[in-house]
Amino acid sequence: MDATRGRAGNGSWWQLSGAKDRRQARNDVLVLLVSLSGLAGLALASPFRAVGLEWLFLILLALIADWMPISLGEGLRLRFVAPFLVAVAVTMGPVAAVITDVTALVAAMFGMRLVADGSTHSAARELVRSLAISVLAAGAYWLVVKGDPSAPLMLMAGGTALVLVHTGAHVLFPLEGRRWKIHPLAEMRPSLSLIAIYILLAVAAAVLSMSDSVGWCLLLFGPILALRKYLEVKLRMQAASYNAVTTLAMMLQHAHPYTHRHLERVASFSEEVALRLGLDRARARRVHRAAVLHDIGKIAVDEDILDLPRKLTTEEFAHVQLHAEFGGQILEPVDEFREESCWIRYHHERPDGRGYPEGLLDPEIPIESKIIAVVDAFDAMTGGMEGRDGRPFKEPMSVEAALVELDRCAGTQFDYRVVAAFRAVVEGGR
Repeated sequence: MDATRGRAGNGSWWQLSGAKDRRQARNDVLVLLVSLSGLAGLALASPFRAVGLEWLFLILLALIADWMPISLGEGLRLRFVAPFLVAVAVTMGPVAAVITDVTALVAAMFGMRLVADGSTHSAARELVRSLAISVLAAGAYWLVVKGDPSAPLMLMAGGTALVLVHTGAHVLFPLEGRRWKIHPLAEMRPSLSLIAIYILLAVAAAVLSMSDSVGWCLLLFGPILALRKYLEVKLRMQAASYNAVTTLAMMLQHAHPYTHRHLERVASFSEEVALRLGLDRARARRVHRAAVLHDIGKIAVDEDILDLPRKLTTEEFAHVQLHAEFGGQILEPVDEFREESCWIRYHHERPDGRGYPEGLLDPEIPIESKIIAVVDAFDAMTGGMEGRDGRPFKEPMSVEAALVELDRCAGTQFDYRVVAAFRAVVEGGR
C-alpha cells in the first residue's frame, strides 16, 4: 500500500508504518551490538588457531552447502551449513565458525541474487539474525568443550550442541520487533530419527575434522543430500495433500457463497481466540486451518437440504448433523490434517454432553474444537459482524445480543474460558 492510499483512511497509516520501521531498525541495531559483543567475548575466551588451507577448504564446503537450501515459503530457507561449522569450530575455534557462517551466507545471498530489487533491507535483517544465531551456537559449543578442548568426546558433544542450537534457533524467526514467527519447518514435526541423523552429522563432522585431513568432510554431503531430498519430498507431499483438501473446501465455498464468507470469518476469529487462550502461534495457525475446513463435511450432505430457505425439520437437521463426522472422515486419512480432523469432528460437541456426533463430556473435547464451536455459533447468530450474511429464515442478532447469548450458554453448550476469550477479542477489535 502506498502512502497516498494510506492517507485516504485516517491520515496516519504511513506515519505508523514509518514508526514501525524505525522501531524494527532500532531492534536490529540492538541485536547487532549484542551479537558483536558476544563475538568479542567469545574471541577473548576461546582460542583462534592458525589459519590455513583447511579453513579455506571448509569455507568452500560451507558455501556449497549454503547454495542448496530448501525454500519453505514466506522468504524462509532451510540451510545445511551447520555440520561444516562444527568442523571449523573443532579445527580453528568457535570464532572461526561464526566467520565461516556469515561469509557463506553473504556469498550465497549475493550469488543467488537474494540482495536485489529493493530487498537490501530484508537481506541486512537476515544477516543480523544469522550473526546472532551463529554467535549463540558457537557460544554453546565453547561452553561444552572449554573444560577439556582436546578430548574427542567433548568435541563431539560440543559439535552436537552447535548443530542443535544453530538449527533450533532458526525455527524462531524474529518478525516486527518483539513478535516471533514460527518457522514452517516446525509444522513439519521433524521425527526423532531426522533429529538423530542431524546430530550424527555433527558428530561425524567433529570426528572427521580431528583426523589428519579435513578433506574427508566431503563425505558429509552424502547424508546431507539424502536428508535434503527427503525434506523436499515431504514438503511436496504436504503441499499436495493441503491443495487437495483445500480444493474440496473451495468447491463448497463456490457452491454456497455464505459458507465462503462464514469460513473466512470463523478462521480469523478462531486464530485470535487461540492466541488469547495461550496457544502458541504454530498451533493457532493450525486452528485457523481447521476452522477454514470445519464445514468440509457438508460436501457429503444433500445440497437441497443445505439450501432450504426455512428452519429444518428434525429429520433434515439430523442429516445435516452428519457433516461433523463426515468432515473428520474426509480429513483423517491425510497425515497433514490428522490432528485437525479430530477438532473438526468434535466442533459440535458440548461440555454438558448433549452435543454430536459422540456426546462427549467437557474434558474429552479438544480446546481447539471448543474454540471453533464458539466462533461458529457467534457468526451464525450475527451473520457476520455487520449482519450481511444472516440465514434466510432468521433475522441476524446484534453483536451485543449474540455475546449475551454466548454468556448464557457458557458451561452448557460452550466452554467458559473460550467464551470469555472470544468476548475479549471481539471487544478489543471493536
